[in-house]
Amino acid sequence: MMRRQFQVAKFTPPVFVPVRRSGIATVWVIAGVPAFLTLLIMLTDLGTIWQARTELETALESAALAAVQQWKIVPADTITPRNTAIAFGSANTVVGQTFVLNDNYSGINTNGNAFCQGDIVFGEIDLAQNFASGNVPNAPNYYGVHVKKTVSIASLWKKFAGVSFGPYKVTAQTTAQLPVAAGGTPQLVLLNSFTCP
Repeated sequence: MMRRQFQVAKFTPPVFVPVRRSGIATVWVIAGVPAFLTLLIMLTDLGTIWQARTELETALESAALAAVQQWKIVPADTITPRNTAIAFGSANTVVGQTFVLNDNYSGINTNGNAFCQGDIVFGEIDLAQNFASGNVPNAPNYYGVHVKKTVSIASLWKKFAGVSFGPYKVTAQTTAQLPVAAGGTPQLVLLNSFTCP
């Protein structure tokens, strides 16, 4: 009988031939750098807008609180509280820029408002938090001062690659109230409605 002989084959790993991909890193850099810079510009401008809105809101809150407190001292006078609001608003900056509130004063209309949509509007706030600029405040309601402002904010990246970014418009508004009755402290409120005559 014959014996079978087996041959054991040697295992040889496959040989990988590197594929030449010259320049692929250059393509990724050329495509990636503008995308990264665009994202960077968007994020820094978004942060600047957020900061501007927060700073503007803080300035308007201080202006409204000071004005409503001043108005209660002499209810017939709305010029002094308006000037107080302007002074408190101007004492603050929005991303390093100053701004000035318009006094919106007219000696003809109720509460001295020239326009219903002005920067500073005086009115009455009822117990349901409804603001009426045409009403003179009476107890048990509240003195109300509504302050609104829009400012223009420049982009940190004024020009990049031939494209201008900004300026951006940032708007904030707030309302403060103080009880007509004796006592009380000024406080910020969210209104249910805002009506003009």
